[in-house]
Amino acid sequence: MKTPDAAISPELARYLHLRATRRKSNRRDGFINDWSDLRCGEKVQVFRDAEMLTAGTVDSAMPDGTGVWLIQDKGRGRRLFHESEDLRIRKA
Repeated sequence: MKTPDAAISPELARYLHLRATRRKSNRRDGFINDWSDLRCGEKVQVFRDAEMLTAGTVDSAMPDGTGVWLIQDKGRGRRLFHESEDLRIRKA
């Protein structure tokens, strides 16, 4: 059964929008839209808005592109970044 748009929460609408736009090709500005394209050992930078939050090495990426494990530089440890966090990733 299809639900009317008014019944969709803002969080779900944002999530669905992110999922739809991630499947498009990677952008010319260097940011990766489909995180499943990331490979182990690649150096990347993680941004929120215009601020770089961290940089590091990809440890693994979820096959569906919803998340990426990153071994952060400067001894900050391993961390999972999820697409719902409104982050952008680009190769360093």
